[in-house]
Amino acid sequence: MRQRLLTAGIGLPILILVLIFHQTLLMDIAVAVVSVMGVYEILVATKYSEYLSVTLLCLIFAGCLPFVRRQFGLTTFGYIAVPVFLLLMALITLRHYHTVKLEQICVPLSLSVLIPFSFSTLLYMRYDSTGNGLFYIMITFACAWLSDAGAYFVGRAFGKHKLAPEISPKKTVEGAIGGAVFNVICCLLVGLIYAAIRSGEHHLSYLLLILVGIIGALLAILGDLLASFVKRQRGIKDFGDILPGHGGILDRFDSVLLVAPFIYMVQQVFPLIS
Repeated sequence: MRQRLLTAGIGLPILILVLIFHQTLLMDIAVAVVSVMGVYEILVATKYSEYLSVTLLCLIFAGCLPFVRRQFGLTTFGYIAVPVFLLLMALITLRHYHTVKLEQICVPLSLSVLIPFSFSTLLYMRYDSTGNGLFYIMITFACAWLSDAGAYFVGRAFGKHKLAPEISPKKTVEGAIGGAVFNVICCLLVGLIYAAIRSGEHHLSYLLLILVGIIGALLAILGDLLASFVKRQRGIKDFGDILPGHGGILDRFDSVLLVAPFIYMVQQVFPLIS
């Protein structure tokens, strides 16, 4: 616990700094670093980092993706960057056709697209027509991390029924419910504070915010369970040790992987602020 608190004490100011400058290149860099480290950790954990050329190409792609929309626009990326990436992967496959297996190409390829794209939705949230991109980013982290904190403490105090004992033995149904309730409360507090700061410039849908808080908490749990599934399959405790007390980057950001795209979808289809 001491290590977790120490890491949080260092990481929280960095997160606050990134949020303050969320419309600058600093956030792009932060997302790129997290994406590269996340892809590297899961490639090593799943033992698909055997081919150095494949690993390097995947890491380069993961590091470039967060900058693409800022520089060129998503359409250009879709029509140029992805085909180039796929072409290079195809050439590597043919170069090593005697020894390479299909899954050794397909798994790194898919992971190096899905992980950075998921994290990059945090960057896409900035382009909000109402100027409230920061609010959606804050709600994303609230759903991903505060629900986890609520689930942890409620689970320890009242947990009796295991949620997924073979994947994550410590998770309980009571903890999941407690995490969802705690997350709703936190999301409402974030909404109230944000609305007070903006002095009533926009209308905030609190009913929709409650629904987002519940779904966001459940998605955070699902993301954590998926990460635990990978670790169980590979017989490892953590994805890394770069964050003392937490493990690797993916151990801390696994819940963000599903929550961030969901909040981005809500922003685009069912805006919380109008």
